[in-house]
This record gives sequence, structure tokens and C-alpha cells, in this order.
Amino acid sequence: MLNKRFLILGPIFLAVLISLLLFFKTPEAQAREYVRKVEKDLQLIQKRLIYYKGAFTALSQSSKTSKQAFYEITTSRKYFEAVEDTKQDIKDINSTLNLIAEAKQRKSKLKVPISLVYFDQQLSDYYNQTEQGMRLLLEHEEFQLKMLNASGDELNKKVQELDSIFSLPNPRKDMINLFADMTTLAELSVQEFKNIHPIPESETGFYQFLLEYHQDLLQTVKKMGQELQQANETGDTTYATTASHFSERTQSRNSQIKEASQKWIDTSQIKTLFEEVAFLEIWLTNELKVLKKIDWNKENPEAPIISPTSTATPSALPIPATTSATPATNSLGE
Repeated sequence: MLNKRFLILGPIFLAVLISLLLFFKTPEAQAREYVRKVEKDLQLIQKRLIYYKGAFTALSQSSKTSKQAFYEITTSRKYFEAVEDTKQDIKDINSTLNLIAEAKQRKSKLKVPISLVYFDQQLSDYYNQTEQGMRLLLEHEEFQLKMLNASGDELNKKVQELDSIFSLPNPRKDMINLFADMTTLAELSVQEFKNIHPIPESETGFYQFLLEYHQDLLQTVKKMGQELQQANETGDTTYATTASHFSERTQSRNSQIKEASQKWIDTSQIKTLFEEVAFLEIWLTNELKVLKKIDWNKENPEAPIISPTSTATPSALPIPATTSATPATNSLGE
């Protein structure tokens, strides 16, 4: 009977022992698994962040092409490009946030050996600050989309028609009808802007610029329509003067928007977060290069304990110059 019990308990004991051995991995095995898994996630997120960091720091080679990514609002032919770009930005940001959440979840399941505790803390800071910056950027993009929607597709289609109408031999009648339509649409747009709330404090200046632009556009097209109706057959061009003055005001307004854009970039919390993320990323990448060279298969690998005093920390790195974002302009001065 005793032998039978041993035969029954023996395999169970071995199975439990194997499970325990697998669960309680050696520090070397834990470190090897940790380095392999976190490196994959880190590299994936780094690639996704190149575009976003490029708009706020000088570390990314894509900074020149992404400078205009965050303030593309103009009531012009650029409007429709801005709508599509902003929608795509929102989609990409949400996708990146999902990647960060998944990476954090996978990392939380890993055993962290003592030698990598400080590295793990820095990696957590990297994920958390990246996530915070991306959420702020998402709020910014979503508010931009609200302003684009307030401007409206129909009004901007009518603005595009101005170029073709001015080139017609006798555009007076068509222009009167166009300005009547634009007046109605601009009134709706102004009301939509006024209905936007709450307005984030950091977006107040840009919101005001866009509201004033649409109010100015409303008064201008309304006045031009009236001037055209009152014009005689000899061709009164008062409406052209009104249009010219509007264009001058729009150019001046665009200059103010560029200055506000620069100020927004310089003072943005997103910029500060992305700068910190960039330095953390450099530090983490350098440390991973060192860790990958260690032969974790040795019984006692020569693995240094990474600590604030063993290597340069992100806070010790120099701060680079930053780039600025500027809005797009077009031939109509918008």
C-alpha cells in the first residue's frame, strides 16, 4: 500500500516541483526575460513617438516636416486637409496610447531582479510621462477638430468657389448669390463657435482668433453682397476694396497666430513632458545596449546594478533647443 501511495504521489510531487522551479526563476533568467521583452515594447513605442516628439524637440529628424502638425486651422483650401490630418492624428494617438497601456501591462507581469530595479523605475517613468503627454495632445487635437467642425465643410466649399467666380467675365450675379449663401453659412459657423464649451485655458487664444476670423468673414461677405447689389452697370468695385481690407486683416491675424503658436509651444506642458521623455529614451536605450552584451546564461554574469550613481541619469543630460509649430497659409491670406 505504501509503495502504491508513493507511485501516486511521486508524479504529483515532481509536477509541483517543476512548476515551482519554473515560477521561481533564477535572477539571471528573470533578467534575460525582462531585457528581451521590455526592449521589444520600448522600440515599438519609440518608433511611434518620433513624429510627436519632433514637433516639440530638436531630437527627431522628422521635426521639420511635423512643425505644422498641430495648428493647421485655416478657412481655406487647406481646411479639408486639416480635417483629414486631425482625424488621422486622433486615430494615431489613440493607437499609441493603447500600445503604451499594453506595454505597461506586460511589464507589470515580469519579475524584476535587484540589478534592474532602478532601470525598471525609469522605464515606468518613461511610459507614464509618455502617456500623460499623449493624453494632453489628444485633448488638443480633439479641441482642434471641434473648431474645424464649427467652421464647417459647406462654408469652406463656398470660400473655395471665390477663386473661380472672380475669373468669370460677368460674375456679378453669381457673386451676389454666393455671398448670400456665405452669409448664411458664416452666421451658422459663428454660432457653432460660440456653442463650443468648455474651452481649455491653453486653447483660449487660438479659439478667439478663429472666432474673430469667422465673425470678420461674416461681416465682410454680407457687406460685399450689399455693395454688389447697389453697384451700377458701369461696374462699381467697392466690393473689391472691402475684400482687400479683409485680406489685410487676415494676414495680420495670421501673423498673430504664428506668434501665439510659438508661445504655445514654448510654454506647453506637452513640450516639457516630451523633452523629459526624449532624455529618458536616450538613457534607457544606452542601458539596454549594455544589458544586451551581458551573457545571462552564465551562472554568475557580470551584471552591474543600475542605479542613479552608476550611470548618467536623464536629468543630467543637456536640454536641446526646441522647434516651433506654425499654421499653414494659402493664397487667400488665410
